[in-house]
Amino acid sequence: MKCARLLGLALLCAAALVTTAGRARAQVEAGTWETIPTGGVYLYGAASGFDDAAFFGGDVYYFLNEYLGIGLTLSFARPVMDGSVFDRVQFSFLADTSALYRVGQQVTQATYAPVVVAAVEAGGFDIRGYGGVGGTTFYLDPEINAGNKSETIMSWFLGGGVGYRFTERSGVRVEVRDEVFTGFERDKFFPAENRTGYRNEGRRFVNDRIPEANGSPPEPDETIHNIRLSIGFIFMPSL
Repeated sequence: MKCARLLGLALLCAAALVTTAGRARAQVEAGTWETIPTGGVYLYGAASGFDDAAFFGGDVYYFLNEYLGIGLTLSFARPVMDGSVFDRVQFSFLADTSALYRVGQQVTQATYAPVVVAAVEAGGFDIRGYGGVGGTTFYLDPEINAGNKSETIMSWFLGGGVGYRFTERSGVRVEVRDEVFTGFERDKFFPAENRTGYRNEGRRFVNDRIPEANGSPPEPDETIHNIRLSIGFIFMPSL
């Protein structure tokens, strides 16, 4: 939630700039390119097991006409998988003594997709709607998982944003997207699933003796809706 508060402050600053700046032309033209470095926060769905995380990335658009464009989006994040969504890991020290631990991990997330964007001008502001289908790759911690491992799933998103140009070739934009993971398998992020022998040796490292100690995490789901909040700065190169 700290990330969300910081982003909220950034959005307020952007709004203040917009209200104090002079009106600039907002409507795009056919053949216009836009590059938009972005940053913000992912608010992950509870069933994912991820804690909210900051991200950075960028978008590139080419407008076919003043209302419709195509482009690419790319973003990177480093979310932490909360170990409380998994069974506890058990270590025995003596014949009658065991300790239970939560085991999670931090992963690197790369999300990428082609995008279709619709644009309309309203009172000097640039209103956008977005949609895209692509993929998300998670790179797991190589030390915790005893080697380099990754998981790739299909993802898609719908969203909208409001932009304002300070000049003909620069401005600011705020966006919100519903970014959806499909085919998401949370157990693949459990280090005890990924280390050789943990499951093959009778789950000897995973707590089966005291089920109530594992807690009551959200039920896993293959379809995860995540909210992505962002602020970006518009640059329109002269090509």
